[in-house]
Amino acid sequence: MAQPDAEEGFALESRKAAAPGAGCDQSARDKEVSHHQKKSMGALAEINRRHQVGRAVLFTQKHFQRRFKLDIPIGLCAGLIQVWWSEIRKGRDAIKSILEAGPKLIGDVLLAQARSFYLEEFPPKHRRLRSSEVRLLEFKYGEHRASSIESLYRAFGVTNCLELDIALLHGLPIVKNWVFSYNAADIVKAFMEGVDADLYVFVTRFWRSRQERGEKGHRGHRTALVIEPTGLCRFYDPRRGEMLFAGLDHFTEWFPDYWTIEQRDYQPQRNYPVPVQLFALGGRPSPEAIEKSEGLERRFAGLNFNVEELRVWLKGLRPAPESDPLEC
Repeated sequence: MAQPDAEEGFALESRKAAAPGAGCDQSARDKEVSHHQKKSMGALAEINRRHQVGRAVLFTQKHFQRRFKLDIPIGLCAGLIQVWWSEIRKGRDAIKSILEAGPKLIGDVLLAQARSFYLEEFPPKHRRLRSSEVRLLEFKYGEHRASSIESLYRAFGVTNCLELDIALLHGLPIVKNWVFSYNAADIVKAFMEGVDADLYVFVTRFWRSRQERGEKGHRGHRTALVIEPTGLCRFYDPRRGEMLFAGLDHFTEWFPDYWTIEQRDYQPQRNYPVPVQLFALGGRPSPEAIEKSEGLERRFAGLNFNVEELRVWLKGLRPAPESDPLEC
C-alpha cells in the first residue's frame, strides 16, 4: 500500500480538482453533493427534534475547511476528534474551541490528521517497504524499522498500527475494542456494557454511495463519544457536529435513528473484513508508554511545523490513481 486514501468527511463535502475539460461535470457533481448534504443535515435536525438532545452544534468539516481556508483534498475527522478530545481534557468547550480555532489549534488538527494515516499490514509480507511508506513511518515515529515500531506495540499493548495511533493520539490505553456489522442494536449493546472508559472512538469503513467511476478503495470515518462522570454524553461526528445528551439512555435512544442516516448516505463496505470498530479508551498508560509518548510529542514540537507546511504534507498524502491506498 503506497499512498494514503482520504478520510471520509470531505468525501461528500470536498471539491476535488477537476480534470481539464471536466468543469461542467464537476460543477454538476458539486451541486448534487451540496443538495444531498443539505438533505442529510435536515434529516439529522429532524431526528434531534424527536429525541432528547440537550444541545446540537452543527458544524461540519466542510465549514471548518472553508472558514479557515484549508485547501486540502482529504477529510480531517481524525484530526478534529483528537483536538476535540484534547480540549475536553483541558476543561474547555471543545466544539467552541474548534469554531474559534486559531493557527495553533488548526495546526494541531492537521498534524493529528497526518499522524492518523497508517499501514494496514506492517511489516508488509513478501516485499520491502516502499519509499512513501518509509517516509510516513519516519514522520510519525521517527523510525521505520519493524523492531522499533513493534516495541511501541508492546509498550501500548496493541497489535497493529491503527491501535497504536489511536492510543498515541488520544493519550490513553485501549481497554476494550469491538468489531460490528452495521447493526445499530449491536453497537448500542456495547455502550450498555458499562466499560470504564473515558473515550469511545468509532472507526467506520464503507463505500461511498456516490463513489465516482474509477475511484479506488473505500472511505473511512471516525466519530467519538465521551461519557462524563455526571452522566452527560458528548457525541462528536465531524461530518455533522456535536450533540449533547443528559444521559446514556438518551444517547442510545437517539443513536439508531442517527445510524439510519449514516447507512442512507453510505453503502456498507461488502468486502472489507472490519466494517465498524469501536475502541474504548481509559485508565493510565504504563510508565514505558508514557515515556515513549512524551518522547514522540517532544519530537513533533521540535519539528515546529506551520499550517502551510502541514497543508502541503497532507495534500501529498493523496493516493496516486495507480496505487493502493493506505488506511486512515
